[in-house]
Amino acid sequence: MRNWKKWIGFGVLALAITSCDYIDDPIQGGGNNPNPTDSIVKKVLVEDYTGHKCPNCPAAAEEAENLKELYGKQVVLIAVHAGFFATPSPGFDYDFRTTEGDDLNDFFGFTAYPSGMVDRTGYSGQHILNYQAWPPKVADELTRDPEVSIDLTATLNGSSIDAEVEIESLTELDGSYYLVLAITEDSIVQPQVNQLPQGGTETLSDYRHNHVLRGHMNGTWGDEVISGNFPVGQTVTYSNSINLGTDWNENNLHVVAYLYDISDYRVLQAEEVKLP
Repeated sequence: MRNWKKWIGFGVLALAITSCDYIDDPIQGGGNNPNPTDSIVKKVLVEDYTGHKCPNCPAAAEEAENLKELYGKQVVLIAVHAGFFATPSPGFDYDFRTTEGDDLNDFFGFTAYPSGMVDRTGYSGQHILNYQAWPPKVADELTRDPEVSIDLTATLNGSSIDAEVEIESLTELDGSYYLVLAITEDSIVQPQVNQLPQGGTETLSDYRHNHVLRGHMNGTWGDEVISGNFPVGQTVTYSNSINLGTDWNENNLHVVAYLYDISDYRVLQAEEVKLP
């Protein structure tokens, strides 16, 4: 059961930020960066739709990790276990699936795995990408100037994960924009089917699953935080919380925040912070 609260308001949130869009040596986008002094950069959300019985999914997970190694904090990863390869069965008893992951899998139309989305771009055309297409798409997204900055703080209070967010507009926005707060977990050791180079498959009994979606604080689609005209420099604040799952390891949890345009589902900015 989720125990959540929400506060949306305009103004500056007075809190200590543990993760934000400032990087010491960023990979800069185009020539019109709205705040080059502070080095606010575009961050890219990569959603990897996967399953523990999917033979080619370890290769996709490795590609995602390569992107993370190459671009560092400018790439935010979520591994969504959904579809037929994620269904538990003898020898694969652990259930990675989530209500939100199943909803997203069905809505965006995933039928082959591994597949994924990069900032959910191309919804009206080709939004589902084979993992081999992720690197050029990520590189292209990182050339864009950031449209908003996201400052994210997450704390663990007993059995509750509390998150607070401040969003600031770096370009003028006009429309309806939603914020999602997701929980991911690293280092879940469970079996995984793996494709062998010479053909056939093997089962890796001690495979380490990373960036696993555990659920959302605020539902599948999040909450609307911006509606109508939102000028440059305007800020909005938001808070929410969720109870720890019974099988979550609090030492390996992350909170991911991303803002998207409800008209086409494109993600404008993402942020991630590890629980202390």
